[in-house]
Amino acid sequence: MPVTPTEQKPQEVENPAPQTEPLTPLQEHFISRLRELMAKRAQPVTIELKDKLALRLLSRAVYATYMDCVANGVGDMASALLDHPQAKG
Repeated sequence: MPVTPTEQKPQEVENPAPQTEPLTPLQEHFISRLRELMAKRAQPVTIELKDKLALRLLSRAVYATYMDCVANGVGDMASALLDHPQAKG
């Protein structure tokens, strides 16, 4: 028997598992940098960021920092930050 939309269970929002091991200084550095870049990108457009090139460079910095996080074993935390920028992680 097909399931109607009213019978479906609501999907729960998946929260990434909390990091059980302490972060190394390098991991902490890249996560902090990613938080700072995401905060800068979320701010209202300032005079200096009105330039399309500056916005492009900021996006590339976010991506490069994300890849640094992945390479250093904190890709899940970085993904969570990108999915929910206001999360303090």
